[in-house]
Amino acid sequence: MNISKAKEPFDKVEVWLGKQDNVEVYTSQDIYKTIKKAKKKLLKVSVKYEGPIEAPIKKDEKIAILKVVYDDELVGEYDLLASKEVKKVNFVSRLLKSLNYLIWGDV
Repeated sequence: MNISKAKEPFDKVEVWLGKQDNVEVYTSQDIYKTIKKAKKKLLKVSVKYEGPIEAPIKKDEKIAILKVVYDDELVGEYDLLASKEVKKVNFVSRLLKSLNYLIWGDV
């Protein structure tokens, strides 16, 4: 079963104070596990990160981890890398985003 293809977007993670609100992440290698079709539902794949990730973010920077769990046992952890650079927003935008977050709990 193919889990992730190298260099192809796997998921998105949230970005804090960046020019984009999220960034796609990818693995540097193909990830696949051989399992019987009947046992497929025992495989769980999750993305773990301390989010949102604060900008600036460099392209290819490790910002998250892909965890592969099979039958409640961790069978693999892989670095998830940022697919592009995310620049920090300017000071005024940062201030407004921070105030909005404090007042509304959202950005």
